[in-house]
Amino acid sequence: MVYIDGYRYIIKMSKKVFYFVLSLITLVGGYLRMVRLESVPPHLGNDEISIAYDSYSMRVIGKDEHGHTWPISFESHQTYKAPLYAYLNMPINWLLGNNEYGVRWLSALAGSGLIVLAAVAGNQWGGPILALVAAALMALNPKSIFVSRIAFESNLAALMLSLGVLFMFYFWKKQKTIFTIVSGLFLGLSIWGYHTEWGLAPMLAIVLPFLSRREIAFKKWWPMWLVMILVAMPIFYDYAVVQRKDVNNRANSQLWFSAGQMQDYIKKSEDGPVKKLMVVTLTPVNNYLSHFSFDSMFGSGADMFNGESPLESGWFLLGCLPLLIVGLVKIKKVFGKYGDWVLAWWLLCPIVPALTYGGVASVRNLAFI
Repeated sequence: MVYIDGYRYIIKMSKKVFYFVLSLITLVGGYLRMVRLESVPPHLGNDEISIAYDSYSMRVIGKDEHGHTWPISFESHQTYKAPLYAYLNMPINWLLGNNEYGVRWLSALAGSGLIVLAAVAGNQWGGPILALVAAALMALNPKSIFVSRIAFESNLAALMLSLGVLFMFYFWKKQKTIFTIVSGLFLGLSIWGYHTEWGLAPMLAIVLPFLSRREIAFKKWWPMWLVMILVAMPIFYDYAVVQRKDVNNRANSQLWFSAGQMQDYIKKSEDGPVKKLMVVTLTPVNNYLSHFSFDSMFGSGADMFNGESPLESGWFLLGCLPLLIVGLVKIKKVFGKYGDWVLAWWLLCPIVPALTYGGVASVRNLAFI
């Protein structure tokens, strides 16, 4: 009995230490995302101003800045932007005011939530040590800190997508239908959150269940697919039917084959048809591989400053490189049977951003972190 009581005491104390360290990591990560949020960065960008005004206008008169009543997508700069951030920001706009801090707080909260999710996923897939390492890396990730301090719709969408994948895992582990329903809800909301998730969420909803088909029948995932489709249907209906033809959806206007430069090249270049075909087809391949380059990941790929800066960073801190190498080499040992999921998620993330013009578009690929 003495040994049993001693073992229970050690387990109890270990849990207390784990939650204490995790709370400390989350507080540090949250502080880095929220301190002086109203002044760093020093001014709002065009999209932030548009989101703030739309939230305020919707809250006061039920119309956006262009006079549309409760729109599904918000018109902006001759395109349409995703609606989730502006709508969720409405109560925050009322509580904190129509100001810099008010419009950025939701993104900072989403970035802080990703720290907790990293810990939860790490604990489920590899135990408490991996949970603390994952939380610490997310808390100190330079790109996550940067985007969390700006009202980026993609940061909120990355949180929704991650929640969707996490509940997919819970369904695989416990095989309770409620988890597929909740997963479909968050995957659908991620589609409301940002245009990258239009392609990424459906891909994950198909590929990840396929990878787990040996333990759980593929057809058992149908509630997740149904809920995701029902939640996302208004967005796709709005895109296909409602949006005016003289204003392009942002997801369409930024595809590499419809971008102005690519269209000009196809129409005006003197290159032969074979070379044009190679340029058009290889552009997204080059964009995809660029996300995995050393410079993008550990050099200056985070693109946090205009122009060259000694403070520029890659997607991850250079000290993460050894951990990445070990993780890839021993992925089965680290993550067990869930290693295929982790690797597939990571490899799928850059596909949709690779289909847009402008090379590595890090803001469009935040789920990569």
